[in-house]
Amino acid sequence: MTWNGSLLCYALSMDASSPNAASPTQILQDLWTGAGGDPAALAAVTLTGEEPALPSSFRVGAQAQATIAAAGLAAAEIHKRRGGPSQGVAVDMRHAAIEFRSERYMRLAQAPPGPTWDKIAGVYTTGDGRYVRLHTNFPHHREGMLKLLACAYEREAVQAALSKLEGEKFETAAAEAGLVATMFRSPAQWADHPQGRAVAELPLLEIARIGEAPARPLPAAGERPLSGIRVLDLDTGRGKLSAALDLRAAEERERLAGLLREAHIFVQGYRPGAIAGHGFSPEACAEIRPGIVAVSLSAYGRAGPWANRRGFDSLVQNASGINHAEAEAAGALPRPKELPAQALDHATGYLMAFGAMMALARKAREGGSWHVRVSLAQTGRWLGQLGRLEDGFACADPKLADVTDLLDATDTSFGRMTYVRHAARLSATPARWERPPVALGTHAPVWPV
Repeated sequence: MTWNGSLLCYALSMDASSPNAASPTQILQDLWTGAGGDPAALAAVTLTGEEPALPSSFRVGAQAQATIAAAGLAAAEIHKRRGGPSQGVAVDMRHAAIEFRSERYMRLAQAPPGPTWDKIAGVYTTGDGRYVRLHTNFPHHREGMLKLLACAYEREAVQAALSKLEGEKFETAAAEAGLVATMFRSPAQWADHPQGRAVAELPLLEIARIGEAPARPLPAAGERPLSGIRVLDLDTGRGKLSAALDLRAAEERERLAGLLREAHIFVQGYRPGAIAGHGFSPEACAEIRPGIVAVSLSAYGRAGPWANRRGFDSLVQNASGINHAEAEAAGALPRPKELPAQALDHATGYLMAFGAMMALARKAREGGSWHVRVSLAQTGRWLGQLGRLEDGFACADPKLADVTDLLDATDTSFGRMTYVRHAARLSATPARWERPPVALGTHAPVWPV
């Protein structure tokens, strides 16, 4: 099954105050039924709050509320199908929006965890008067960028080097060198770009059958909706065991294959083709582990000339017209203006979780191996389709002191961590993280007994 996403094709110019604009409830309904969910299950969901939830002309609050609610409802439905109780799912828009920028409120030992951005990351001007954004948080991207620009590790030196270059030519050269930078574009420029046109042909979320396997009921319900479900996730974060493997070594690839053979879900967000090159494409995973649900995240989608490019939320916002539209609404042109949250990252993450659980339920009913596919660019396009807010910037920018009612704390090896609680409130199985974040490679690459 591939969802064609036709229910989400709202006009880009739609204002959220328009009678034709989709409410958060309608947005959730489209997500849920478009992915094959039973419409009757939506009666269990309660959505509260109103827009704007963050200072933006985009409907970040509605996007946050709908994607978090979709994932929460999918978890509740899986638990019920496993023999657990029926339960309500409630999501408040303010809480959802704060969770979409949770990294801003995280504290370790009462202090911010460290600099968010490398000192040369950010926006620069080029010799032809264009703006470009660099992402240099990873050391190999930073060193590669400095080599490409032949300059010192200082913002002034980077700006001087870029002042001699044309924006689009630099963007192309950076991509060809495996680096991460994009040129600032308007929505119209992105719509006319070959990659913008390719993204426009893709659905928001794809759930496709890629192999055969017998249908097997999910294990009987445990304490939590996904108790006993093993997720092999190649991104880091809390709630997980953390092992390190070097897939350039044959014995390490076999260790990953061993983990995969006992997994239900396999999640990865590497550059398209990277993990496949080591023998773990979705189709290869389905051969290793028939019945697997493989989840793939990319920056720009599976089609178009940029399909294999590296990318991050801030770079996709910059290239695809979101930063231009936001700057125009705020009167900040000609410079780019970012969304008030890494909304593409967070929304896409929830779509991955939602899609994985919907595919897991289908596998239990129908059998088969499944592939869930999303991208930051597709999520960004969807955000624009949800409509715009005329009074979005009237919303105050919430500071740490404004969100203390949404925070919890736990002890970690890095110190006492304060964090934003999960915004989806499940009435019978409250969401929580049982494991704190740990250093990469803390655990052995084996499933717990």
